[in-house]
Amino acid sequence: MKLKTFIILFFAIILTGCGFKAVNQNYLNDYKLTEINIAGDNRIAYLLKNKLKIFKQNGSKDLKIDLTINKIKNINEKNIQNQITKYEIIINANVKFYIVEKNLIDSFTINKSGVYNVNDRYSETVNNEKRLVKDLVNNISDQISKDLRIKLNDI
Repeated sequence: MKLKTFIILFFAIILTGCGFKAVNQNYLNDYKLTEINIAGDNRIAYLLKNKLKIFKQNGSKDLKIDLTINKIKNINEKNIQNQITKYEIIINANVKFYIVEKNLIDSFTINKSGVYNVNDRYSETVNNEKRLVKDLVNNISDQISKDLRIKLNDI
């Protein structure tokens, strides 16, 4: 019994002293988003622009973002009668950001894809596509903010 408690205590001390510390995410408050340029699909551009306006606008350093969006719609599945039953949408976002004070330019690419079903009614199919695009845009905007945090932390 004493050996078991000693082993647990030993590993607890070793694991807590590993030097791990949480990443400070307050540095993102130092930046304000001054300009967003988006090229590509208009609907996706509108949704992304609204999502990226969440950045605080009271920072001291200017940040400019250029986005290039490509939307690809492919047939994913067909049935025995050769009718399309599922489509796949792939959204590619190339993100370039500029830090004006430091005159730094960096970029990264985000790819997200999803599949939606074709229904008997056209309006339901269009709603399925819109729902999927909205979910993909939410995922892309979250990924952009995460990648910006990582890149800005490295700088």
